[in-house]
Amino acid sequence: MPKNRTPVKRAADQFKDVDRVRRKYKTPKARRRMTPAEERHITNMVIVLKLGSYTRTQISSICGISLKQTKGILDNPETQKQLERLREQLPNAAMELLHGFMIEAVQAIADVMRTSDDPKYVLLAAESILDRGGVPKASRQERHNFNKDETPVFGEDFFERLRKASPEVQERAAAMVDELENYLTNHLNESKGDEDS
Repeated sequence: MPKNRTPVKRAADQFKDVDRVRRKYKTPKARRRMTPAEERHITNMVIVLKLGSYTRTQISSICGISLKQTKGILDNPETQKQLERLREQLPNAAMELLHGFMIEAVQAIADVMRTSDDPKYVLLAAESILDRGGVPKASRQERHNFNKDETPVFGEDFFERLRKASPEVQERAAAMVDELENYLTNHLNESKGDEDS
């Protein structure tokens, strides 16, 4: 690269390269004669370009037909019906494409889960798959509520009800608590003895 090149000169050279590569479309002024096969092909091109939000001038330039011919094709009731039908089907096609990408995404996450050496990434990938599969992780509050539901006998009003009970019921409850404590203490001691041996 020569040293005497300025930024302006380099930019001008880039524009020349772009202009050289860019396809130059010219909008024909005269009506073009088309065979029936060409007409069907050009009509399909016009429909696809219109779905792509191209202007009539752009469509005319790309297809090589006059603006009047483009207008005539787009104003044709059959073309209008076909455009409308394709516009209705476009969201379904986009959803199918999205589902395809979702499958690839799940495969990528599963690949990370299976092949990663870092346990952190394996767990994150597994959690992500479970979340997307409809198995949300339980929050601390949900875990706490679950444990509360397991022991309904010891609800919030348990001790209040015990205080209101007759002295005989209170003595029996105290005896049961002592039995429970003894049972748990013995059971824990037996479990520790089994682990030690």
